[in-house]
Amino acid sequence: MKKTTKIAKQKKSNTTKQLRSSSNKFISKISKRWLALIVFGVIGTYLTLSISAASTLKPVEPNSRFAWLLQGAPNEKVMDAESGPKVYDFDYLNSNATQIASIKAKGITVICYFSAGTDEDWRPDHSQFLPGDTFGQLPGWEGELIVDTRSANVRSIMYNRIQTMSSLGCDGIEPDNVDAYTNASNIPLNETTTLDYLQFLTNTGHSFNLSVALKNSGDLVNKNLPNGKSVISAHDFAIVEQCYEYNECDTYKPFVNANKAVFVIEYKGGASSWPTSASCKDASIKNYDAYLMNLDLNGPRTPCRTSGDNKGSTTNLPPTISISSPVNGQEFAAGSSITLSANANDTDGAIKQVEFFNGDTSISVNNTAPYSTTVSGLAPGTHSLRAVATDNSSSSNNNKASTSLSITVLAKSAPPPPNNIAPTVTLKNPAATIVAPAYFTLTAGANDQDGTISKVEFYSANTKIGTDTSSPYSFSISNYPAGTYTFKAKATDDKGLDTTSSGVVVTVTTTQTVSGNAPVWPSNASMKSGFDTNWWKNNCSAKSKCKIYVSWPFATDDNQIKGYEVWRSTDNKPAVKLYVNSPDDQYYTDNINKTSNFNYRVFAVDRDGNRAAGPSKSVKIKCTLAICKL
Repeated sequence: MKKTTKIAKQKKSNTTKQLRSSSNKFISKISKRWLALIVFGVIGTYLTLSISAASTLKPVEPNSRFAWLLQGAPNEKVMDAESGPKVYDFDYLNSNATQIASIKAKGITVICYFSAGTDEDWRPDHSQFLPGDTFGQLPGWEGELIVDTRSANVRSIMYNRIQTMSSLGCDGIEPDNVDAYTNASNIPLNETTTLDYLQFLTNTGHSFNLSVALKNSGDLVNKNLPNGKSVISAHDFAIVEQCYEYNECDTYKPFVNANKAVFVIEYKGGASSWPTSASCKDASIKNYDAYLMNLDLNGPRTPCRTSGDNKGSTTNLPPTISISSPVNGQEFAAGSSITLSANANDTDGAIKQVEFFNGDTSISVNNTAPYSTTVSGLAPGTHSLRAVATDNSSSSNNNKASTSLSITVLAKSAPPPPNNIAPTVTLKNPAATIVAPAYFTLTAGANDQDGTISKVEFYSANTKIGTDTSSPYSFSISNYPAGTYTFKAKATDDKGLDTTSSGVVVTVTTTQTVSGNAPVWPSNASMKSGFDTNWWKNNCSAKSKCKIYVSWPFATDDNQIKGYEVWRSTDNKPAVKLYVNSPDDQYYTDNINKTSNFNYRVFAVDRDGNRAAGPSKSVKIKCTLAICKL
């Protein structure tokens, strides 16, 4: 994070001068270069030892109230006692083991500050830095030099500082200025060297059971250390200055998502477009603990959270959750394994867990995304599946959200009775070739040796075109255009077992395929119809079927007319062949229902097998009261 403003440093004190003088006397007795090699040569051993280190690492709890004081000794009146802070952060040189123990006895976590990226000329170990350990002044800060974080000597100095903080009883450390390279140019430090330095600092701090903060360094939040560990997982919490002023606060949201604390220090009167109240509110929404103060540290400070307020001044917003799979109302076969997946989000914090339920019974708990589980062995019937999201708020109010849906598990289909023998079915070929428009009848033979036939279904290709439930099993085809058709019949027995016949191929052509010529109809041939009655002309009774007739003229042929076929269709139903008569007949009678449309057509057939479509007639009987007419 590049900044032109930094926190003011502690002024030199008499105590500091005395410590520095004592160090100079010791350093004068031994070569500085050899001292660096000796001290750092044993760091591998010291990384696992601590004189007074805590036995276990104390975590810095999220949502803790925070007080930050880098100038002067820690004092509860100065440390905003009215806000009831749970975390104190101060320069380790400004305190001692007795005072730190007293502070910790009150349940307060102590974070010790030091600059890990610069050499400040007022610190007692300033004289231990060697020529070549620094690159020059940190811009804008007199007496403070950027250090070469690659240097073994620099790292030995920082190791000793961390060891001292551990012996004082600090719970954690705040290594400042690790990103000092971003405020300078023409120095051989960069992102790669800084990630390696962060690995050194976190390993050293953790070896003394100290929590380690990532200070500023927003550009590195989503990076990995050389050992492959992420920056977020390697650090225990984050401290960031001026993220509202520089519009960088969202950068640290991954720490909250990892259930780690984020402490924000914002300076009043900076270039930020955020008013004080807005910064506090947004920080609480993000689950950050924000602290507003003056640049010189001597003016008023405003903690965004007050005593007894562990969650901030803004009410916790509940999480949101939706089930992405399955969908509401979905049906599953018996024995299915069902994947239950959910999407969860929390606008002012992070998702702590998602728990899945079948009714009121918990199925599983997911602590990390993606949130998904598998449920199996559900009994047939309807089930209510539910997902409950819980956010990381310390309050039990508004920290949960749930959603549910219903699914149905189908019962297993009953298997066919044992030893049931499948039926047999054959489809007769009406004719290999027929002239368009084609009118013909499909006829099937079906038998079931251990039961009965419940139905025979007729198919054109894979499309069902008709069903017959009684023998003889047939279905009439009408007005098929030219083309090649494959027909099949499927017989089903009384126990539900079925058999499908072999396919029968019928070709409908536009030309004759037999010898001779087709019959010829008169050019003005027409079909006539009327009531067939002897006692009441041109009408019939409304209480019974009406008997009508259709008639046609004679057709001629170069051989001889064999006879005439009469076909009838009702509304959109397939045509049925009604009658095949002699060459001398011109008349057919039929009993029909009233109100339906009936279509009749006649075909002439010669002795060579040639067929010719003749005239057609549409008939509909209309009845008014007891009187019916065509």
